[in-house]
Amino acid sequence: MAQPNTTIYLASNVDMDLSGEDGLYILQGVTIIGGEPCQMTIRMASSVAPQPTAPVAAARMAIIGPVATPICGGRTAQEPGPRLYTTTRPNPLLQIRCDSGDVSGNVRLEGFRIQGPDWEPTDGSDLLERGIVINSCTNVDIGNMELSGWSDSAIRVLNDANIQTDPDAVHVHDSFIHHNQHLGSEGYGVDVSVGGWATVSRNVFDFNRHAVTHGLIGPAVWRGGYTATQNLVLKGGGYHGKNGISYVQQFDVHGNYNCVAGLIVAALSGVWNCGESGVQYNITQNAFQYTSDKSFLLRGTPKIGAFLSDNVFPKSQSDSVGATDGTSRLYLGSNTTNFDSFGNYGVCDFNGDGHDDLFLATGNSWWYMSSAKSQWTYLNSDSDTIDQLAFGDFEGTGGCDVFAVHGDQWVISRGGTGPWQSLGTFGVPFSQLRFGHFTGSPRTEIFRRDPTGQWSIISPGFFGWTPLQSSSLPLDQLRFGDFNGKGTTDVVASVSGQWMVSWGGRTTWQPLNPNVSDSLASTVVADLDGKGTDDIIRYNGSTYNWEVSVGGRTTWQQLVPQGLPDLKGACSSATSDGSTGAQLLTIGGADFPFVGGPRRGHLYSRATSSFTPYGMYAY
Repeated sequence: MAQPNTTIYLASNVDMDLSGEDGLYILQGVTIIGGEPCQMTIRMASSVAPQPTAPVAAARMAIIGPVATPICGGRTAQEPGPRLYTTTRPNPLLQIRCDSGDVSGNVRLEGFRIQGPDWEPTDGSDLLERGIVINSCTNVDIGNMELSGWSDSAIRVLNDANIQTDPDAVHVHDSFIHHNQHLGSEGYGVDVSVGGWATVSRNVFDFNRHAVTHGLIGPAVWRGGYTATQNLVLKGGGYHGKNGISYVQQFDVHGNYNCVAGLIVAALSGVWNCGESGVQYNITQNAFQYTSDKSFLLRGTPKIGAFLSDNVFPKSQSDSVGATDGTSRLYLGSNTTNFDSFGNYGVCDFNGDGHDDLFLATGNSWWYMSSAKSQWTYLNSDSDTIDQLAFGDFEGTGGCDVFAVHGDQWVISRGGTGPWQSLGTFGVPFSQLRFGHFTGSPRTEIFRRDPTGQWSIISPGFFGWTPLQSSSLPLDQLRFGDFNGKGTTDVVASVSGQWMVSWGGRTTWQPLNPNVSDSLASTVVADLDGKGTDDIIRYNGSTYNWEVSVGGRTTWQQLVPQGLPDLKGACSSATSDGSTGAQLLTIGGADFPFVGGPRRGHLYSRATSSFTPYGMYAY
């Protein structure tokens, strides 16, 4: 790192203990990449088989100098990547400096983890450490990183030499920044201070006291600011734990003085609730699930203003955004309020690894979690929410697409990352549609119940509207699954006091289970035992047990007990770990300030006959 203009590759199995190190310099033009350039297949004599290495298809592209290079290994949505860690408290561990005659711009860090010693909130000014400090440098890019365990700040951006002039100076993006906490002060994900400028985009924040902060201290002219856009702020963190204050805001701007009733009071050092702040703050298209306090609080007056628009808040705007007394130049545009996306997930295999992933639609962005167990990864910018979307392979390409209805158009986003593409103009609303494999094709086909009760299916580009059966039952009373193992989707409903089935949606109602008449309203349909036919599963809130009707044909059989507090988040049927048969994933729903709270996931499969902890992090 002391040699300028070099590229350093960290192999995926690197786990480097830097305990005792402090202030390691990263000099001008240095790039540190998690992973290595992919090796292509080596052509050898015909009598010798080609020697393959990691496939380029599994690579990600990294811009190294003027060249886009395929990188294999490192941090991905599936793999955590190499780790640099410390058990001591450096201040900082890594530094990129362009002040005091040091020249150290044009630095890039990508695809690895930097982990500090403190995941839980610490207390005391002697228990503070920083991960990366950037001082006065420009063209610094920190992306696809995991940064955790820093009780002061994971990233601190300063501008002592006043070289930075706008938010393009430092870009922190596509990273997972979590568990950076301290009681009563500090505990920052990204700290942009002393005139620093930064853009913070497409990151996931969780369990930070403040996810992003900026401020000046003492007499100063207006300097610095930040742009925060398309970030996902989860429920954890915000814990202050001192002076009668339990929780604080996630996005923060503080002033350069401490005031009571407009008067500067030195004794309140550390409040920083008045005076000047920076120049400008742009907070746009962020999605907040955090509810313990405000999403954004302005505590000092910026030179130009703090502008908030197109964000999604889980509470009302007044409960989500605020300014302290005497602070001005807070400008609110159009924001979505009272929308909490936590626990509302879709299920599909977005990365093609054969395991189902979770899909999150926040109201302004889409994210997925590989195998439902790692961290959220950004997919796309879109305002459609989970109740307006469906998932499947609508073109038979083997991938997972996102389906929506926009006006009269049916549209798909390939892989959830592509732009909307039209399947055609049909004039049929989403509320009349369901999805399955009614002809046995691996393509996802579209089922409609029209207002007269007539059923029909279509596969745009492959076949047109094809009439099936009809029923007076509304669509929300129908369930869909393969109940005879023939590879086609059947329709099931509770009819005349028993469960009935229409095979492939083509036959009149036939008895499926004359011994059960319960509503199907709160059931999950999935092949839980892996025998090729779908089962019907429910949670019995009276007995606190999961129950199953095997193949939809047996009376309710107990699967496993699970306490009701564990069910506040979500229940999804998915093959997340690649085993035969579906599993049930349940996610606890309560906020919790520390590690290991009830936002943890638990996975049930018939192989273990129990729920076991699942997921690397809180959901």
